[in-house]
Amino acid sequence: MFTVRAVFYLSISFGIFLLSILTGYYPFLILMLPFISLLFFSFILSPSLNLEDVEIQRDVSSTRIFVGEDINVKIRIKNNSIRKYFIEVSDAVPNYSIVKDGLSKTILTLEPGSVFTLNYKLNFPRRGHYDIGPLEIVAFDYLKIRFKKYTVGRSITVSVFPRFIDLKGFTVSPKKTGVWPGTITSRKSGQGLEFYGIREYKVGDEMRRINWKAYARLQKLVTNEFESERVTDILIIVDTSGGEVLGNYAFTLLESEVNAAASLSWLFLKYGNRVGVIVHGRYRGWIKPHFGKKQFLRIMHFLADVSLGGVISLDYLLKNLLPLLLKPKTQIILITPLLDNNIISVVQYALLNNYNIMVITPSVYYLLLDSSDRKERIIGHLLKIKKENMIMQVGRLCPIIEWNVETSLDNVLKYAKVTLRLFAR
Repeated sequence: MFTVRAVFYLSISFGIFLLSILTGYYPFLILMLPFISLLFFSFILSPSLNLEDVEIQRDVSSTRIFVGEDINVKIRIKNNSIRKYFIEVSDAVPNYSIVKDGLSKTILTLEPGSVFTLNYKLNFPRRGHYDIGPLEIVAFDYLKIRFKKYTVGRSITVSVFPRFIDLKGFTVSPKKTGVWPGTITSRKSGQGLEFYGIREYKVGDEMRRINWKAYARLQKLVTNEFESERVTDILIIVDTSGGEVLGNYAFTLLESEVNAAASLSWLFLKYGNRVGVIVHGRYRGWIKPHFGKKQFLRIMHFLADVSLGGVISLDYLLKNLLPLLLKPKTQIILITPLLDNNIISVVQYALLNNYNIMVITPSVYYLLLDSSDRKERIIGHLLKIKKENMIMQVGRLCPIIEWNVETSLDNVLKYAKVTLRLFAR
């Protein structure tokens, strides 16, 4: 292939040729000889690069990061031959990434036995899976008239996870729990912190469990019983349908839903529960409930690719998936903006099939109401009316928490804890 310089030489030669023809003064053609000679020698000095003579190594500081974090990329190129190379090195940088503190592309002269290091820093403002590389090397001839391209090495995938917070003091109250100890009350007596009731004293009961106030009233020894705490199965459903109507605010809503799902997954997995995820979006998918750090890593990889949309209705999706993923009497947490009218039928279906369901709904109409654009303020008022109507309908069926996305989810769940406890009873 030819460089810009070659095109320039050809253009001058062609111009001289036309000038000679038009003027009829053919000695002008002698001026073409230098340019034609350079083009001729460029074919003799054909650009080539023996990939076996060039040693290339790419190092990435991390392949798993969170949104907004940086990674350092280091590319080491060594010339093991006795030839000198004029090359251009370009590393394929993914979309939505920002190059900081360095360059991902440079032109250099690689002397025999020399080593060149290319360093740069990448910032990822959006979650997802991104490929860095492969490396593209363009070899020039000595006159820099012709060049050849080479693709070297493999790409490295960097996973950019959504951010999550360590939630405190939030729990659920499903009808069914497992056999292993945990932090969720099981509505059965056993080892725990929540008071369950009293019973007659039996030999061997601990003295600290004797209820002395009840003894003074009943004139017999009674023992306090506590509600045992166990683990359970929890399914987190992320509904991203309907967000397209929000325009520029749809991205804020989507990220809030994904971050909430990641935070809740970490909370319940941390205490030994089995957690699964269903995403209703442009690309539907699900992860079966499981426990452990590996499950959290699978969920984070899964949430990294969530996008807006919804091809089929959520109620149709759940009717086919719920019996396969979750046993009755266990917990469902539905994260939805309540922009789809089918949410009512989804909640009703879960309750009819004896599932325990709770709804968390992020709201962005607060941002629209504060906008300086009159149209956006009108849309914000309409969304507020619809959201309040949906909250009232869903609230008659199950616990529901409205969350202003400008507020920390941890604070919202702390204030909602007492209300949820009263609803469960």
